[in-house]
Amino acid sequence: MRYFLINKNLDAEVAKDFLTEVNNHPSEAIKIYLTSHGGAVSCSNMMLDIIATEPSRFTIVALEEIHSAAFSLFFRANCKRVIGPDLLASYHLTRKEISMSDTGQPYYDFDLFYMHQNKERVKDHDRFCQILGMTAVELKTMADCEDIVFTTARLQQMLAASEKHFEEKWIERGIPVGGPIGFGQEASLYYRNG
Repeated sequence: MRYFLINKNLDAEVAKDFLTEVNNHPSEAIKIYLTSHGGAVSCSNMMLDIIATEPSRFTIVALEEIHSAAFSLFFRANCKRVIGPDLLASYHLTRKEISMSDTGQPYYDFDLFYMHQNKERVKDHDRFCQILGMTAVELKTMADCEDIVFTTARLQQMLAASEKHFEEKWIERGIPVGGPIGFGQEASLYYRNG
């Protein structure tokens, strides 16, 4: 068993290190310890594609906190996932830029125009929220461009919903439960096709 720690924002360096770890140890199981404020969705998607090729090889353990792209990585991954005790997690719409107001408070430029111009991205986002069983209040909070903060108990409910979805997709596609889903676009479109 190999161990891979992600304790910073997901970026190109994390994605490259993960790919290197996977390639350098092609037959070993990898347990990923994840605590992150988020980062680049593109890096999260690259890691999801790798995990989807051999999901039984990977375990993700969410510790302390997962936000934004890290939340997406954890809940979209089709491998074994474990929620650590007292996990703090949040999710929000895509943010393009963080700026500072005159009072020194950060405010976010939400990429709403892009989200609404890109129908596939909106469908993917909506499907992801539906699979996790997000409530009307949670969806309203997100629509108001605020973070949704989840309790550990709520995260356990969403993990169960996500696991059920993956199991149904494996059965529907005739793939042994826990087997590889695909690589590249097939894996990254997993929720969109569901």
